[in-house]
Amino acid sequence: MLTSSVPELLLRYTQYLFFQEKAEATIKKYTHDIQALYASFCAQNIATITKEEIIAYKKKASQFYKPASLNSMLISLDRFFSWAGEPELRVKTVRIQKHPCFNHIFSKEEYEQLLCTAQKLGKQRIYLIMRLLASTGIRISELRYITAEALHDKMVVVLNKGKFREIFIPDLLCRELETYCMHRVIRSGIIFHGKTSDRLLDKAKIWRDLQTVAQTAGFKTGTVHAQNFRHFFAKEYIAKYQNIADLADILGHSSIETTRIYTRTTESEKKIKINALNL
Repeated sequence: MLTSSVPELLLRYTQYLFFQEKAEATIKKYTHDIQALYASFCAQNIATITKEEIIAYKKKASQFYKPASLNSMLISLDRFFSWAGEPELRVKTVRIQKHPCFNHIFSKEEYEQLLCTAQKLGKQRIYLIMRLLASTGIRISELRYITAEALHDKMVVVLNKGKFREIFIPDLLCRELETYCMHRVIRSGIIFHGKTSDRLLDKAKIWRDLQTVAQTAGFKTGTVHAQNFRHFFAKEYIAKYQNIADLADILGHSSIETTRIYTRTTESEKKIKINALNL
């Protein structure tokens, strides 16, 4: 593999990832990170890159990437080097101190404010997307499973990261989605589709719509993301039912430790609880 050209090697690696049943987004992420590395050195094959250059690349990237994004990129490279038979080129990820709480999980009142603002703006599509994300814990990429046909069963089975799980859609939300489909003459396929009915609406479009609603509602720029709604769902679910094992199943986590991350409270909530002790 040492003498293989970068395009040839990437093609073979992409095929390998495909047969490993990696998600399309994962394959794109890995190949993008690898291409960026070789492009920065104008390298033609893996043999022309040294460990010293990889370390220098990591140091330079740390100036532009957030720690979590930097680690994600380094993991992409490490897995590629291992596959290519060059494990000595792997470098360590950076250590990140875990935050004991989140500061961008909105309250139920703020969630309702977002919904109200979306309706006032006449943005029914993003209103329903926010409702779905917050009431089911579904990931933004899993919206492609929300089809007109699925509304009859009020649930869908999604496949993500090699695991199947059931997503249950609340009755009231189902009726609202059915009304939405009726008004837009959506009889089958993905409800929130893009230019064609078989492709999910572009994530960038969802992001822009979210920001429009958030800014109109008076939220700080960059504090409302699709992932916030998944955290919000987890927080509300655990507060009401106190069953982290069920929550892990709903969110599709293999480890309850992963689910615990989603149940952390914000700093302001912790302060309120401490003050409420009256000690």
